Amino acid sequence: MEIRTARQGEEELMKREFEIIDHPSIKYLNIFLIDMDYRTSHLHRELEINLVLEGKLAIISKQQVYELDVGSAILLNSNQPHEIRTESKSTLLCLQISPNFCKSYFRGISNLVFDSARLEQHITGDSYKYITSLITEIAYQYFARPKGFEFSCMSMLNLLFGVLLNKVPYHEISDDEKNKTMLKVDRLTRILNYADEHYTHKIRLSDIAETEGLSMTYLSQFIKEHLNQSFQDYINNLRFNHAKTLLTGDMKLLDICLECGFSDYRYLNKAFLDNAGCTPAEYKKKHSKESKAIQIRSPLHTVENYYSEHDTLDILRKLRLNHLSVLRDIPNPLFT
Repeated sequence: MEIRTARQGEEELMKREFEIIDHPSIKYLNIFLIDMDYRTSHLHRELEINLVLEGKLAIISKQQVYELDVGSAILLNSNQPHEIRTESKSTLLCLQISPNFCKSYFRGISNLVFDSARLEQHITGDSYKYITSLITEIAYQYFARPKGFEFSCMSMLNLLFGVLLNKVPYHEISDDEKNKTMLKVDRLTRILNYADEHYTHKIRLSDIAETEGLSMTYLSQFIKEHLNQSFQDYINNLRFNHAKTLLTGDMKLLDICLECGFSDYRYLNKAFLDNAGCTPAEYKKKHSKESKAIQIRSPLHTVENYYSEHDTLDILRKLRLNHLSVLRDIPNPLFT
């Protein structure tokens, strides 16, 4: 077994250890609309704001499980590992923001860590309506691209962070703390990369512990702390969610077992009963292949349905009808 160290193949590691985010329209900002089923634990250098437009989901991060439903918004810090699970189709509007967007005039952004993920905990009532409307309008401008949309998006993004800094608790870490955090991030991403590449085969935590030069006890605690689950549970979730995608095709159940790393059909059956409340055969009958979205298999071994720009703009245009009145009628939370 081989796990590349932080110094080996640095260029390759940089491509694989994080979710690499493009910024196609505006530097430092990426926005998309997505139907989410399951997302394996991952992390990236961008801050992320997710607004739930449809459905219910849970985001697991470190020792917290955040239950979100329609209208909920969550803020995730840079380099914060998070896993997404849903009971049924959930639609998310996602803003990914590089901390560099304001580094020239707010240098402390790289050392700033927000203490709370759910925005509703600290921004309530009309102020929360204002924030979610602001997020929606940023997204609309981003996709509609009227003349000068770059100015509109960045001005509203600055306004958004002005509210977050005044309403959501945060703390600042030292450069030494940040460096120590990055060492842990490097270790976690090596572990996640290995798990994502090898979960279809027999995989042992002891092999990873040996390569990392750690005791099994320490490594188990490390994984539990950062993923909020055991290593074996994480592997089982990868296998279960891979099996879900294969069940929409014509593969036989035995072949799906082998493809996903289940040594026996009984384990596949148990995984579906525990996680979906039905057998694999029953699950197959419930789900069709068709989707109005664009189905993309990510490098993180999940299937996500990204909406096209045309469909995204169509949805945002309808949402905007209500949100514009909110931005017009409700005072800016910074001045209340």
